[in-house]
Amino acid sequence: MKNETPKVARFFIFNPLKFGLQEENDTEKVLYFWPQEYTIDKQMADVGLVEALTNFAETFTSEPTSICQTEKVKYILQRPELGWWVVMVVQSRFGEWLDEIGLQNILIHTISQFRLFNGSFERMLYNLGEKELRLKLPRLWTPIVTEIELETANIFSSLDGIHFLPVDKHVYLRIQSFVNLIENTFECILYSSFMYKNFLVWSGLEQDDMLKIYKYLIKHLQMNKSQSSGVLQLEEPVPIFLGPNLTSHQLVTIRMNDCFCSFIANWDNATQKNSFLSQLQHLINHQLEMLSLVIGEHAKKNIVQSDEFQYLYFNHMNLAIKNTLYLQTLSADVIRVLNQMHSDFHRDDKLRELIIGTLNEGWIAGRKSDQREFYVYFDQKSAHLLEINEEVKKLAQTYFKDIFID
Repeated sequence: MKNETPKVARFFIFNPLKFGLQEENDTEKVLYFWPQEYTIDKQMADVGLVEALTNFAETFTSEPTSICQTEKVKYILQRPELGWWVVMVVQSRFGEWLDEIGLQNILIHTISQFRLFNGSFERMLYNLGEKELRLKLPRLWTPIVTEIELETANIFSSLDGIHFLPVDKHVYLRIQSFVNLIENTFECILYSSFMYKNFLVWSGLEQDDMLKIYKYLIKHLQMNKSQSSGVLQLEEPVPIFLGPNLTSHQLVTIRMNDCFCSFIANWDNATQKNSFLSQLQHLINHQLEMLSLVIGEHAKKNIVQSDEFQYLYFNHMNLAIKNTLYLQTLSADVIRVLNQMHSDFHRDDKLRELIIGTLNEGWIAGRKSDQREFYVYFDQKSAHLLEINEEVKKLAQTYFKDIFID
């Protein structure tokens, strides 16, 4: 069992406020359940337990319940909209070492990406009707559920942010001028963003919306990057839903070399769309070619990979993340300690600093200041606690002054 890859045991969506209101039809509250071979009695056992637990929890707090633990399983819960519950069930034997905060963030991200491309559940119900919605949810959700990787439930999925590329004044003004030219030329463009490789350089979007777009671009566009260079590539526009009300827009992405430009736009018909894309491609070609050279030269000088120590830094306020600490290079023991430290910081607002020495893996130090977290891993097994503490202070002062704690 120790070597078995963790997987989602069950996954379901239900709404007790709109469906199954009477005892004789209460099974209708379940709109999607995976795996589909589960009998309706087994489905209702899960749904009934979740309802009982969440109703009981409402006695003590107005916040929706996010996790429930039974003897055999963990229920990871999210209520993205009033009445709509999305539940991921994980076997408890996996939960012993999987980070609970990481599990919650996996589910949150999964729902966020679904709503980015499909809109709200209420909108889908209004547009499709109940019968068609019940048919469509399995087609949409089953491929998503079967690709969820629970082994990624750790500190790295919990601290889910954006890698930024700081630029000097000269480069910033070049990018700003480029964005202003595009937005002033095309009224249909609402927001713009500019990326270099996996770094965000400039964005006009709200940070939550930008995070959704950022993760999509990283996963779906950069993985399929063309091997040709110096050629402008215009991706087919993708319908998306952004903002607190999940308003419908179009995502237009253009890339050249390692630069990605994304535009949130709207148009009324296919003729306007084709005209806009043709003019945009013509205008942007030379501009982006020159800008990609400027950004590339700047990045060579400013993207520094430190080999002196391994660290992970995250700022909850702007979702900025910096790290040279990678999951693939760490042992299971180090990951467990990092998960536990992050959970301790999350549960105790007064906790500011932790330094833990492992039996065989060296030292791990963590600091939290306001909305910022900083973790450092030292593989010096023979180092003393005082030496590690002084080294962490020096590193925090040198690299992250805003998180230094006396």
